[in-house]
Amino acid sequence: MNALELISPAIEALKRFKKPVRVIGIDLGTTNSTVAEIVFDPTSKSDISIRCLAVEQPTGSRSHWNPLVPSVVALHDGKEIVGEGARLLRARSHDAGVIEECNIFASVKNHMGLKRTYPMAPAGYRSAAEISGRILAFLNEAAMKDKALKPTRTTVTVPASFQAAQRDDTLKAASLAELTVRGGDLLDEPVAAFIGYLVEHSDQRLLEIGEIKNLLVFDFGGGTCDVAVFRLSTDLAGSLETASLSVSRYNRLGGGDIDQAILYEHLLPQILEQNGLDRHSLDFDTKKNILEPAFIGVAEQLKIDLCEKLVQANENGEEPGQLVETCHKKFTCKLPNGAILTLLNPSLTLKAFDEILAPFLDPDLLFVRENEYCQSLSIFTPIQDALVRSSLKTDQIDFCLLVGGSCLIPHVRNVIKATFEEANILSFETPDDMQTAVARGAVFNALSLAIQERPVIRPVCQETIALVTSNGPFDLIQRGASLPWPPQGGFEELTDLMLPESSPDKPVIVRVEVVAREEVGNHVLLSELWEIPAPVIAGEKIRLEYRYDENQVLDVRAYHAERDDVKPLKQHREHPLTHVSNPQAVKLRIENTEEQLRSGVITPQERRNVVMNLADDCAELRQYEKAIAKLSELLRQRNEPDANIINRMALYCGYMGDTAREEKLYADASVADPTLSAPWFNMALLLKRQKRLDEAKHAIDMAIGLDEESAPEYILKSQIVRDMGKDFAVKEFLEMGWTRFPESADMNDWELGWYISAADMKGDRETLESAREERSRRKAVGVEIHRDAQGMLPAMAV
Repeated sequence: MNALELISPAIEALKRFKKPVRVIGIDLGTTNSTVAEIVFDPTSKSDISIRCLAVEQPTGSRSHWNPLVPSVVALHDGKEIVGEGARLLRARSHDAGVIEECNIFASVKNHMGLKRTYPMAPAGYRSAAEISGRILAFLNEAAMKDKALKPTRTTVTVPASFQAAQRDDTLKAASLAELTVRGGDLLDEPVAAFIGYLVEHSDQRLLEIGEIKNLLVFDFGGGTCDVAVFRLSTDLAGSLETASLSVSRYNRLGGGDIDQAILYEHLLPQILEQNGLDRHSLDFDTKKNILEPAFIGVAEQLKIDLCEKLVQANENGEEPGQLVETCHKKFTCKLPNGAILTLLNPSLTLKAFDEILAPFLDPDLLFVRENEYCQSLSIFTPIQDALVRSSLKTDQIDFCLLVGGSCLIPHVRNVIKATFEEANILSFETPDDMQTAVARGAVFNALSLAIQERPVIRPVCQETIALVTSNGPFDLIQRGASLPWPPQGGFEELTDLMLPESSPDKPVIVRVEVVAREEVGNHVLLSELWEIPAPVIAGEKIRLEYRYDENQVLDVRAYHAERDDVKPLKQHREHPLTHVSNPQAVKLRIENTEEQLRSGVITPQERRNVVMNLADDCAELRQYEKAIAKLSELLRQRNEPDANIINRMALYCGYMGDTAREEKLYADASVADPTLSAPWFNMALLLKRQKRLDEAKHAIDMAIGLDEESAPEYILKSQIVRDMGKDFAVKEFLEMGWTRFPESADMNDWELGWYISAADMKGDRETLESAREERSRRKAVGVEIHRDAQGMLPAMAV
């Protein structure tokens, strides 16, 4: 399939234009953004060409010109700064007096569609949509400075996994930038990348008329990893058609995560060693808000330079095993207390880089591993996501297109090639082409929309969508129908539906069910109960309205055609045929809680419990230092000691392995509330692990003296006296604890863990199995089992 054939009708139409036609395509990225243009002048003999604009980005004393514009916005010295200048300010945030989400904003694309706001920021900069609008306006202004000709059409790209709320925020951002962008002008990034590839390789024919092929687009950028699977085909005229078979869930996985891993796992130890600090010397806020902005660029540059060396070594047939990249320079960072941290000649070896990349390339462990500073997620998570949802295997993929800056990492390209052995791996010639492909595809799509009011690649309904009725499925949208449906806009109507039964005095419950008619059977897209108040007469007319738009949003509405007192049923499903999942629930809960705290929704009376629950959520994701920072700030705001908060902070210190601070905080908690047994219990457990058995026995005796009916305390004491060699006392304390346990169904998770320990010590196999089954049952239904610092028993008292 020749790329120029895709818009041959548009090219013919262009020749009839008397005035120049200009279109714009914008890749609004998490890390970098790009604007591209096509200008067709009918008086010129030049061919149509795509140009990614080199954008002027002020950096202080001089300007930086580059098509890649960092997606960073700063307010400094009374000016708004976008791009490279803002990125450099962020790198010296403390000296420059800029504060994250107050007067400098980065990676806000991750916040699109959420209710998150930036309350410390001035008006016009308090949401991701507003910040993104500033970036779009900056790019649009650059395009207008380059050429005054107003664009006829503008396309802006979004991740294919973006939900409706995220797309709506993108449209809002475009509106704030005074760009005319409609729903059809939002183009999924994988589609844009594929168009960009077709344009770049216009002499390459991928499909013959009548052929059907499967394409997987792997778009691994700075902030997202988007994987989409398409079925490619041609119509009788040879026009390329795509059916979206699946889209991976929205994953916050990108090259920025690799940079953070390099920083915290590799460079931070160098910083601590060079400045004579231990690993607990710097707190969460210092690391996250001062060190990271200052040194993250160093991590990124080491990654880029090492990858370039590796590519060169491979091309020259050299053994790359001993490769090392060193940046011969001194980097500094000023702390709030005035101290200066230095990083001299930072280096990254290939061996260390291999180890850092390992979790990102793991084909088996497909889950998020993270702390409060960085996360790692295997690229195979979105790949498997998309393959499973498309019901395809790796050997059924005919083409695999690599796009995005992170695909420049040789390790990534190699594992993709090894995974899709049967596929033709498609890529771009240069790093610049790889990073600007989405913008170039977007502007080519804008050209097609401007001239023929249709995209380059028509989205189609990949399965027949039907309404379930008592007479069997009734087809609403046929497989292969071009989107949007109906083509003329608005809603399609179905007026031949009737209520199935009569009821003079009770409401009738009607199930409205819409399915996809697939080869392996019907797949339910939506199924809702609709209540029709009495009296109801069989045969009363129902009107159904439905539409399936170009963004793959299905709307279904049911109305009673003869009664105004019946509340309509209105249902809305995003990507119903591609099964896009929402982001991780705990992450969303953290973000929503932080937003409520920032915006003042939480009352002072509610704040304590809300922040403690927030700390628990952070700890669940192993963000222990962040959890401690939240609780420490809570104590500062309350301006009084709180034993439960201090005890919780000690637990998190233990999880991090900071046992000295853990012990101190348990002691502080016991002083804050001398009647609370939990700090003494936890202290005893800590001392037992450290083999300080006499001190441990004293601590558990203090705990028992404060709560004589707590079964776990006696079980712990039996373990301590056992370790002390006092076997004669073990059974006594074990029995004292055993008789104090309630029924297993009435135990909390902490008690159940100690009950299992006690059953094991007693050698009661039957009880042990029963208790383990109870724990498994709770886990299966979503009950969390908290574990101690060694990852064994839920030993800590919370």
